[in-house]
Amino acid sequence: MCFYPGDFMKVFIRVEENGVKDVKYQIKGCPASIACASAMTELAMGKPLDDAMFITDDDIVAALDGLPEFKVHCSALGATGLAHAIIDYFERSVKKG
Repeated sequence: MCFYPGDFMKVFIRVEENGVKDVKYQIKGCPASIACASAMTELAMGKPLDDAMFITDDDIVAALDGLPEFKVHCSALGATGLAHAIIDYFERSVKKG
């Protein structure tokens, strides 16, 4: 889960063969946050986990061809949410043994 003032996102990933097979999200936020979440899913799909883990705020902004300066922080919601989902996947994998 990822929180920013007034915004909330939870990211779910499906992993197959050490790659991101599918990405879903639940979000409560402004239209810019929703656009960033959608761009994040497009960037992450099909990538190996190692590559998806390092999708940045700047990658998301670039995928959207930019955002207004006062909305650039919304891109952090998508990048951070994805990183948290991947970390959670690895933690659960270790526990399964």
